[in-house]
Amino acid sequence: MAISVRAIGPDDLSLVSRVLTESWGGTTLMVLGRGELVNAAALPGFVAELDGEAAGVVTYAESEGSVEIATLDAVLPGKGVGRALLDAVRAVAVERAADRLWLVTTNDNTTPCASTSATASISSPCAGTPWIGCGPASPASRPSPTGSRSGMSSS
Repeated sequence: MAISVRAIGPDDLSLVSRVLTESWGGTTLMVLGRGELVNAAALPGFVAELDGEAAGVVTYAESEGSVEIATLDAVLPGKGVGRALLDAVRAVAVERAADRLWLVTTNDNTTPCASTSATASISSPCAGTPWIGCGPASPASRPSPTGSRSGMSSS
């Protein structure tokens, strides 16, 4: 029952499009950090499989020394699929010597925030900055669990 992760290839377009459409209602999405609509199915990324079954997809965009996770979908939640996909993108960021690896979630998407809260305080292999954040696009604007403003920043 091991999760395998591989880069998205040309033969995966149908799978990636299906997962994105089921999760997001289509493949054209607003990537908040970039502030633009993108065809997420055309972005680089990874497919996770568990026992030969599609278990998840992650896509990302690279720009000016940073890597932003555009979509993260664990089709089989609670099995470590999201973590495996995040680790694959982190390896890309390290390989590229990216200054920042990040994602933005919506306030109603609490599952990734709960699962990444411990990770958020880990220093990044990318220039020693936090590698992931949950919440509104501006991490400094969200309250921390103690009620103060978060100091998580990539700058």
